[in-house]
Amino acid sequence: MATSNDDQPPASTSGRLDLILPHLGDIRIPNAGDKIYKDECVYCFDTPASPDGIYICMKTFFGLGRKFVPFHHNRTGSAVYLNIRRKTIPVKKDFSNDDKSKITKLAINVEGGFQTDDNKLEHQEYNSIIIMPDFVEISLDLNGSPELPDKVVMAVSGILSAESASRRAELESLENTWDGEKRPISKHSENLVQLDNGIRIPPSGWKCQKCDMREGLWLNLSDGSIGCGRKYFDGTGGNNHASEHYEQTKYPLVVKLGTITPNGADVYSYEEDAMVLDPQLDKHLAYFGINISDCRKTEKSMLEMEIDLNKRFDEWSIIQEDGLELKPLFGPGFTGMANLGNSCYLNSVMQMLFNIPDFIHEYYRSDKAIQYQESDHVDPPGDLRTQLMRLAAGLLSGEYSLFSENLSEQIGISPQLFKNLIGRNHQEFMSKRQQDAQEFLLYVIEQIEKNHQIEQSRGRNRSVEPPGDCFKFEIEQRVECGESGKVKYTNRQESHLSLPVTDVPIQNQAEYDAYLALKQQTESNGEKLDSSHTVQPIIKLTDCINNFAAKVRIEEFYSSAVNRKTFATMTSRFRTFPDYLLIHLKKFTLNENWTPKKLDISMDVPDFLDLEIFRAQGKQPDEEELPDDASNSDVNVAKDGNNSSSQNVPSFEFNQEFLQQLIDMGFPIEACKRALYHTKNGGMELATSWILEHLDDPTTMEPFVVPSSNSSHPQTCNASGQLPQVEIEPQALQMLQDMGIPERYACLALKINNNQTERAIEWYFTNEHQIDSIEREELAKQTQIMNTSGQQQQHSTRDGVGRYELVGFISHMGQSTFCGHYVVHLKKTLPSENDVSQAQNKSS
Repeated sequence: MATSNDDQPPASTSGRLDLILPHLGDIRIPNAGDKIYKDECVYCFDTPASPDGIYICMKTFFGLGRKFVPFHHNRTGSAVYLNIRRKTIPVKKDFSNDDKSKITKLAINVEGGFQTDDNKLEHQEYNSIIIMPDFVEISLDLNGSPELPDKVVMAVSGILSAESASRRAELESLENTWDGEKRPISKHSENLVQLDNGIRIPPSGWKCQKCDMREGLWLNLSDGSIGCGRKYFDGTGGNNHASEHYEQTKYPLVVKLGTITPNGADVYSYEEDAMVLDPQLDKHLAYFGINISDCRKTEKSMLEMEIDLNKRFDEWSIIQEDGLELKPLFGPGFTGMANLGNSCYLNSVMQMLFNIPDFIHEYYRSDKAIQYQESDHVDPPGDLRTQLMRLAAGLLSGEYSLFSENLSEQIGISPQLFKNLIGRNHQEFMSKRQQDAQEFLLYVIEQIEKNHQIEQSRGRNRSVEPPGDCFKFEIEQRVECGESGKVKYTNRQESHLSLPVTDVPIQNQAEYDAYLALKQQTESNGEKLDSSHTVQPIIKLTDCINNFAAKVRIEEFYSSAVNRKTFATMTSRFRTFPDYLLIHLKKFTLNENWTPKKLDISMDVPDFLDLEIFRAQGKQPDEEELPDDASNSDVNVAKDGNNSSSQNVPSFEFNQEFLQQLIDMGFPIEACKRALYHTKNGGMELATSWILEHLDDPTTMEPFVVPSSNSSHPQTCNASGQLPQVEIEPQALQMLQDMGIPERYACLALKINNNQTERAIEWYFTNEHQIDSIEREELAKQTQIMNTSGQQQQHSTRDGVGRYELVGFISHMGQSTFCGHYVVHLKKTLPSENDVSQAQNKSS
């Protein structure tokens, strides 16, 4: 093993310079387009702060940990590296300035959020040139530094002064980030109309002009009226008098009284429907006799109220195990991940995945030589397998969670390179906004599966199955005609079980009803109920599963057995059981104004779950299948439905055999046509799966017309099955944007719903958690179908015993669906107390 830098034997300066001269041709001076990986190793998590620092190849500019330098040298021939070592000196924070430490948003390690560092750090940096293969060192310290060739000096200077690749990626992600405190300047600020009505606002003693409320008041900057704020969905807040005044007068700008300071205030624009900046605020306030320089904050800002709404003490204390004496863990498999700023969703998901044997076997290599051999060497930061192996080693090896008497907690690893890569082609995951953990999990599994297929085609991967197959299973759906008793069986593949939490029994119904009555009585008296009295409805996971397996009645079912519409019943069962069952609890609903609302419930999850009673049995000997022949009238409708007065020749013809079979199964004819078009007549299984996945889409049942072959518009598939054939109407687009829907998603929703704004809004909020993957998944299916000419069979799934033990869960803290914090709990075998510091409560 090579010795560390501090143990290098002395060597003469001239001898060292002679060693560098033969390699001058390989040394490059970085230009503006080069990415300099000087913050961390591209194969491990060594940084300049590591004991040996980081070694930057002066030819490729890849950063390397000391263990990987010999491998890189032997493979690439690179011999000259810039070693950067950084020693950190903690300096106590100065808390004398309250504004700097004030929490203004529910986020971690972003400006205004919770900061995980208790101390500031000062750095002392030591730089040197390293010449391989013997790690010969040429110090670059100012005292006694040798006179290096100009090319080397310019290369070192360029590396040290350049923005690091990680920092550049972070800046790119920030370009797509909306920060809660970076508000737009209101368009009304410059030319705001202010009435000459003689109104002067006193420095205190404000109250609503209509209901006498004295908190949460808003001053209209046009006419000086004071009104209370909006009433929230839970009954708290004001009585909507400020917004009602706007509806009557259309005076757009209001400022929240009590938040005014010399540095600004909370200003809201009703017309722009957003918190805004008013550069003329001091002038607008002075018009009503308010001197902004004399104002002091007396109420919580809107951001602070959002923090209070999400950071409820009882919820955080439960999930964070408040009250237990917890001690940090160290060692293999117990490595934490640094929060990069709203990256808790990513950290939780990846910790969970690398607790599963399939992912560990696929990506963890304890031998660094094997890890390097299987990694990419041309573009390691841009190769998914390389970064997954890097992440696996960082989490599982224990190298970055070593116990030390000087550490109160482990440093952990920073997944910046992985985040940059996995979010590179995803607008949301590349940003610093909070994301949905379930959507990210499915996206990661999808990317791993695609990468696995590419690797197999190139002979790089010998694994038969991608690791995500451990989650896959098949659902059998049995449809029984209500009149004839005849049945039809269909199967579909899933990677997770999505369970609604509504319409299930509440275990503590009496206690919950008493709490609601107490809350209503308290609020009717003009008071607020203390949060310590909150009672959450308790719901059992087993009840949600029973709902999934219960019989569902289907009205307007066309039965080929009786040749007319009747009713049917449908039941779902597990045809196969996966090794690991992912369950997604849909703890949200939509308000009257189409905004998602998180359901405040407590889920009772057992340690063990036996689902064998829900195993599918298949067609029974005494059951008779629904006939395959459809009625001639429906077939004629199907044939003629796409040949109206249009002069254009349709570019697609339905497979009549498949169409008849789908109709016989009782599916609506328009949904059948959409399914066949969208799957390119790819077969019954694909079409059936498509229908079952999109039955709830608002346009699935509407009349479907095959686009003409000479249509001037691009025919891009989308999730509703209806291809976009119309230009987006600017007024409809503006309406959705005014509701806060990003332009990209608004366009997608309007295309899918033919510019029908109400349906587009409903579709958006229903599919918001998966909107990025909808079109991508459907296009991927199209590509797969075309590449295989409709002949590819669905990949078979594993089948195990349907008995499960709880090994982990990811929780979301906070009441809002748009922000909050994710925490993952994993069941692990703890090392002995001699090896690692443990928690007092081992069950935690």
